[in-house]
Amino acid sequence: MRDVVLVVAVAVAFAWLSTAQLAILAGLFRRKRYGRAASSLALPVLAPYWAWLDGMRVRAIAWISGAVIYAVALTLALSSR
Repeated sequence: MRDVVLVVAVAVAFAWLSTAQLAILAGLFRRKRYGRAASSLALPVLAPYWAWLDGMRVRAIAWISGAVIYAVALTLALSSR
């Protein structure tokens, strides 16, 4: 049962992180910040930084929290093998 919970947690956290990344990219494109959007696409860890600077604080927090939950869930899933 624990394995199923960990797999679901990893999947949901990855979907959360991916959705936040796409929302940030869309926001940057809409604001005509093409250079920032391109750098966020090439180096995804820059996305919350650029989002924070452009006033998309909720998206930046969503990205960071999704990344933390994903890392924790993945670490737990890999350590339970």
